[in-house]
Amino acid sequence: DAGWAAAHVRDEPTTVLEPQTAVDVRVTEQLKTAKRIHSPTDGVYLYDLGQNMVGHVRLTLKGEPGRTVKVRHGEVLNPDGTLYTANLRSAKATDRYTFATDEPETFEPSFTFHGFRYVEISGVDEAPAAEDLVGVVVGTDGDLTSTLDTNSDLVDQLHRNIVWGMRGNFLSIPTDTPARDERMGWTGDINVFARTAVYNMDAQSFLTKWLQDLRDTQRPDGSLPGVAPVVPGRFDGGYESAGWMDAGVHVPWTLWQAYGDTEVIRENYETMKRYVDFLDADSTGHIRSAGGYLDWLNLDDQTPADVLDTAFVAKSTREFAQMAAAIGRDDDAAAYQRRHEAIRSAYQAAFIGVDGTVKGDSQTSYILTLTNDLVPADRRDAVVDRFVETLKRRDYHLSTGFLGVDGLLPALTQAGRSDIAYRLLQHEDYPSWGYEIGKGASTVWERWNSINPDGSFNDVGMNSFNHYAYGAVGEWMYRTMAGVSAAEPGYRKV
Repeated sequence: DAGWAAAHVRDEPTTVLEPQTAVDVRVTEQLKTAKRIHSPTDGVYLYDLGQNMVGHVRLTLKGEPGRTVKVRHGEVLNPDGTLYTANLRSAKATDRYTFATDEPETFEPSFTFHGFRYVEISGVDEAPAAEDLVGVVVGTDGDLTSTLDTNSDLVDQLHRNIVWGMRGNFLSIPTDTPARDERMGWTGDINVFARTAVYNMDAQSFLTKWLQDLRDTQRPDGSLPGVAPVVPGRFDGGYESAGWMDAGVHVPWTLWQAYGDTEVIRENYETMKRYVDFLDADSTGHIRSAGGYLDWLNLDDQTPADVLDTAFVAKSTREFAQMAAAIGRDDDAAAYQRRHEAIRSAYQAAFIGVDGTVKGDSQTSYILTLTNDLVPADRRDAVVDRFVETLKRRDYHLSTGFLGVDGLLPALTQAGRSDIAYRLLQHEDYPSWGYEIGKGASTVWERWNSINPDGSFNDVGMNSFNHYAYGAVGEWMYRTMAGVSAAEPGYRKV
């Protein structure tokens, strides 16, 4: 074409080129489930795919040459039946196509993706047939490795929501929301969800590759960020946040436990060691209290920073000691195990009362204490009683944020109270996983109340309807409900 400019010749790059080691992002499914639901205004046609998905639509349409059709995407509808897009912030979630001929043409964008269930089409004279709209699902093409079928429709739907949420957020990196203008690799989200992910799919190459992104972001002092890869000037903080930074230890530990391959330990060993040493240097008397994101989006039940931070210091130190032993680094294994024991003792002295009350008296305070074996034997029953009391106060409903949700049901099961765990799992009123399903969720929400009981929406600045962190309950569903648990790394013994 005469209007094209000549290519610029540039010097060969001098930086090291890295191979793509994870499985590709591909089209993984095509949803031919669209139903036309109504026209909110003249010339505007709305369709429901029946599933909150990630990807794009393929449309076959007919129009006049030069005429442009507009396609908008959204996760839910407003109460008046129009497309809800306020939660997308600056993301337009809009595609446009200009007809070249007056014959039927097929439009399918190639260089974008959206998070959506509903599709709004305008710019055509009549409503396209529903069968001419296909939802093209895109994501990292890791093999799904598990299914879960129960006698509860609600539990089965929750499992589907967890899997669809994972599929929608695993796109080259583990993102936090595919719909709004963010799509960052938040470390806290994958820290709590990794154990569920390795049940759901073959996540080894995907998470191994992401750990390289995380290693690249480590600061000289050993701290790790809230997102990886870091986005300078926008998402470049979180270098103090417990539960986020700890993904640098817990994700390698999870991969080792799931797949039995110690190479992930070797690849990340120095990064993990520097990080655990940073935690020690950032503590006083083995107590750390840096703050940060804390138990994100808890329901008016915040956990004190020193309790939360120190629990994660203990956890990361213990897991690092275990991994050191697994690759024959015996001196490190012994040294970090001794450090863990000192942290555990300091935690008990500072935070656990003689009556079993854990400082803060939040659900997550007890969850972290119990699941990380930080309870002295002579106070365990009392701690369990206090934990159960926090649930009784809320009529046996949860109040945890991101950093407590993965341990909520496991803590109850370890305490011999699986009866309460199953009760929490099967609630249908607010707040619960079942509440979301009752509001039409087909993925896991960012908030327990992304849609409030009165039908209104929560804060538009942070209100994703596809956010996998609270789907971390999936690990308990596989481990406890289905009884699938690795007694040794790589399932050498179950």
